[in-house]
Amino acid sequence: MIRTLLIILSLACLLSCSDFGRESIPFIDQVDPVSGTEGDTVIVSGEQFGAGPESRLLFGNAAGEIVSWADDRIASIVPNVRGKTVQVIRGDRESNAVPFASLGTQPHIVRVEPDTAEAGDTIQVNGFGFQAEETGPVVSLNDIDMGNIFAFNDTTVQLVVGENAQSGQLRINRDGLESNSVSFVLFEAPPAPTIIALVPDSAFAGDTIQVIGNAFGGSPDSGSVFLAGLTGTPVEWSDTVLSVIMPEDAETGEVIVIVGMRESNALSLRLLIPPAPIPAVWEMLPSRTFARDTLFFLGPDFGDAPYDRRILFSSGTGERAEAEILRWRADSVVVLIPENVSTGGVVIAGKLGETGSNFFEVTTRIVSWEGDVQPLIREFGCTNSTCHNPIDRTSNYSLETWEDARGPGSRFPPVRPRRGPTSLLISLLRGPWLGAPQMPIQLQTMNESDILVIEDWINQGAHYN
Repeated sequence: MIRTLLIILSLACLLSCSDFGRESIPFIDQVDPVSGTEGDTVIVSGEQFGAGPESRLLFGNAAGEIVSWADDRIASIVPNVRGKTVQVIRGDRESNAVPFASLGTQPHIVRVEPDTAEAGDTIQVNGFGFQAEETGPVVSLNDIDMGNIFAFNDTTVQLVVGENAQSGQLRINRDGLESNSVSFVLFEAPPAPTIIALVPDSAFAGDTIQVIGNAFGGSPDSGSVFLAGLTGTPVEWSDTVLSVIMPEDAETGEVIVIVGMRESNALSLRLLIPPAPIPAVWEMLPSRTFARDTLFFLGPDFGDAPYDRRILFSSGTGERAEAEILRWRADSVVVLIPENVSTGGVVIAGKLGETGSNFFEVTTRIVSWEGDVQPLIREFGCTNSTCHNPIDRTSNYSLETWEDARGPGSRFPPVRPRRGPTSLLISLLRGPWLGAPQMPIQLQTMNESDILVIEDWINQGAHYN
């Protein structure tokens, strides 16, 4: 009997202890309201909340400020936090977590910079509470989404004013929370400048042209005129007519007018090149060579470019043949002799006339050192002993090899490439020159046809070939 009584008492105690443990855990039945921003008051109803220094009401991971606390009812202020649940913490015991949207700080606009703008301008909204939990804030003007937000954080939003925006009240909505409203003024941008015509549409550098159109503004301070990327100098400026001086370094290109930040359409303007003066030619080198060889003109004032000038040769067709210009410098011009060239005159021609004719003789033979020149030098004894060989080197000059033939000599270089007739070697082969006897000395002299072979080799550049 006693044993049975003890078993019953033990079971009763065990059940009582189990019930006590279950009842001591706090439990939330209801939260009112189910969402709130910083500073809102929330009522949490339930049981077993207790009351003690270690009791807290958590909104997400932040504790709310307690207004009142009872075993079945808590009143608390929502903290500045973003969270999705509310939970009672009593000592080391936690209640169930109940859905509650903690929305943080109510968005608030302090100012808009600038507070007046036009479509396409960038503005910045300053304030706080703009950072959304998942998506960005929405900026509305007269309750219409302005869109075009390109940057934002919790205190600033940057956006581009849309084309259809109108003046009115600007607000920010974040996570369903509406900010205060501020006035925003949108002014209508003046029309972009339009170019109708250029008078004339081609001109020389330094000429004055007129730009005809509208919306240019009333003075040169209104904007700028650009000619192929260069700024033109305005001498007259009205809303419909601009008179502009072509820059000295202008080029063919497009003319545009910029007023404020607005750019006009573009019209093409052609730069006219003034006729180039006809230069003086001091020397043409060589005066005799083959077609497709290079020809050099030397002089003091060719200018920095050919402009309208051409190099013309006599040709077998009766029409003058134009040479390809390989290089044009102030003191020299290099051209490629045309294929159909013939013996006759060569001129530099332009719109203002042409130079005097320089006589040019065409030859069909390309002369080589090894096949033509060196055999002649050896045949006529020029490299015999006591003469122009590497050992004796009379007048410090040898004709044994191509390198020797191009050597400096004792007074003058015997060979001057492209200058066959005036080279020392040719002068001495044709007869006495400056007190020196005709070469070769005491041997048979060369006939003119042989001398002309060596002269042609020099005219053609005295190459090793």
